[in-house]
Amino acid sequence: MVYVIGVLLPPVLAAPLTAVWKLFDVLFIGLIQAFIFMLLTLVYFGLAREGLEQEHSH
Repeated sequence: MVYVIGVLLPPVLAAPLTAVWKLFDVLFIGLIQAFIFMLLTLVYFGLAREGLEQEHSH
């Protein structure tokens, strides 16, 4: 995506668009990815703990 912007547009337009794309990619996509991995980790630990509690109750 960034390569296509740099090749097709003049440098005056390509630099700001590349900067906006990088900010979107790093901030927005990165935060969503971190949130999903955190949520998956919490679910995994919750299920693992629930399994341990069932084993000890028998």
